[in-house]
Amino acid sequence: MAIIKNLEQLIRNGETNLNKKARELALKSLEAAIKAVDPKSIIKSKLKLEDSILRVDEYAFDLKKYKNIYVIGGGKASGSMAEALE
Repeated sequence: MAIIKNLEQLIRNGETNLNKKARELALKSLEAAIKAVDPKSIIKSKLKLEDSILRVDEYAFDLKKYKNIYVIGGGKASGSMAEALE
């Protein structure tokens, strides 16, 4: 999914080929940086569910041992982080 919707247009607006290359490099770097800190992506990369085992980085939890599991969050990123858990 593209973060910068008009990426190609912004690149084409460069006056010279060198300027266009610089724009492309800067904009693609910015897009990669934004994607790298996306809360939903981070949660998906840190949590893995294998059968009843929930792995969070180096920790493992057997979900069969728990009657209920509650997820509590707050802040701007909590919505997309909760989506990643579903």
